[in-house]
Amino acid sequence: MKLSALGVVVLMATNAFAAGEITGRIAGTVTEAATKNPLPGADVRVAGPSLIGGARTVQTDDAGHYEVVELPPGVYDVEAGYPGYTAAHRRIVVRQGETAPLDIVWSATATEVKTYTVVEELHLTRPDSTQQGTVISSDQANKVATGRTYQSIAQQVAGVVDVNGGGNPQIKGGNLTMNHYLVDGLDITDPVTNTFSANINFESLGSVEVLTGGMEAQYNSLGGVINLITNAGGDTLHIDTSVYVNNAAFSAGSQYGPQLYNSIRPFSTIPPPTTQDYQANLVVGGPILKQKLWFNVALEYDYTERAIPAGPPLDVQHPARRFNGFLGRLKLTYAPSYQHRVTLSASTDPAFISNVNQSNTGLGVTENHQNQGGVFAIVQWDYFKSERVNTNVQLGFQFNRLDFGPEGKLGSVDGYDPNRPRHFNNDDGTVWYQGSDIQLDRRYTVQFDPSISLRGKLFGSHDAKIGLQSRFMYHSFHF
Repeated sequence: MKLSALGVVVLMATNAFAAGEITGRIAGTVTEAATKNPLPGADVRVAGPSLIGGARTVQTDDAGHYEVVELPPGVYDVEAGYPGYTAAHRRIVVRQGETAPLDIVWSATATEVKTYTVVEELHLTRPDSTQQGTVISSDQANKVATGRTYQSIAQQVAGVVDVNGGGNPQIKGGNLTMNHYLVDGLDITDPVTNTFSANINFESLGSVEVLTGGMEAQYNSLGGVINLITNAGGDTLHIDTSVYVNNAAFSAGSQYGPQLYNSIRPFSTIPPPTTQDYQANLVVGGPILKQKLWFNVALEYDYTERAIPAGPPLDVQHPARRFNGFLGRLKLTYAPSYQHRVTLSASTDPAFISNVNQSNTGLGVTENHQNQGGVFAIVQWDYFKSERVNTNVQLGFQFNRLDFGPEGKLGSVDGYDPNRPRHFNNDDGTVWYQGSDIQLDRRYTVQFDPSISLRGKLFGSHDAKIGLQSRFMYHSFHF
């Protein structure tokens, strides 16, 4: 008798949604060097390689205060002064979700003086925020001896640990299902398991923000927040490529046997299994139209091969687990004018895993195969009505799949017969003839998040962000 089953499940969301900060700001006061008095009406100009649409200029208020908002993360040069006089110059790093404090002291000097000094401002605290955590830039990440994934980088932050090694950390006492994962403002948290749902090309990341506590309401997180900002290109063409190689030939491996005989552990006569890892990256970014339209493309290929040593009960070398992964990332940034910025980005991470089980109780024909990955895309529109009012609209789509089943069905293996039943030998625990059942999992998510940010100075400086977070999720599981 032949039995078959088909199940379709539609799940309603029970988790809160999240929308991440993707920009930062610079704020401070301009004062006169001799008198220390605040300078009203001074021009403050901000420019940097991350800012599309040209430099931004604001004026200080009656108290000498200024604020430049909605700045993409990066390094910025700030000039402050009056027309006809040499400006004071500062350089500062802006990180997403943070205000970079920058007070500038200016002195009146005629413009005939051509030399000036750029002072770089470094700030390690966030004076305007109760949030705990930090931002790790791509330059910092490249200097850390860790895995080339955002999950590995997140573990460099205090309070973040990955107990089971699955890439889903526990943050400040929360469990691994309490976190939120964001990419350029899109919540990519898995709608079914509430864990991370996508891998991102490491070379495409501009910065990784890890929030461990004191989050603002928009994040809706009981654990932590991992907020990724990807590179957006620039006015200069950049090409970056890299290759990483790790092979068993570069290390001694396990050379000794498992047992002691007469106080001696002899060399193992079992040949070591294959072990090798390869990664290749290509990143190209630059202008299509300078200060109008930028692009950034990142491609990555990963190959990993692992196998367990031969052992009982079959004492034959088991086929290696082979992982083939492809990571692609495209980002377009368009600024038709100073007041408008449109961003379109898309990512994909298909992966194919052969011989998943890795057990000496069965031959290759009993192995299972897994195909996984998906795609997500984001469209964002920023409208800067003024320094006091701006709006942001985010629309995102995500699709993920997870197919699991016999190697002979989803992959390729000799001797596979789909009509031959799986056989268990209760005497020695071996498995014969067939892989496991077939499982096809599909997950769809659509996200729509409009918001408006308001800034005012009634009885002090105040910020307010009002928005709507909405998400539609569909999940089907076929067995």
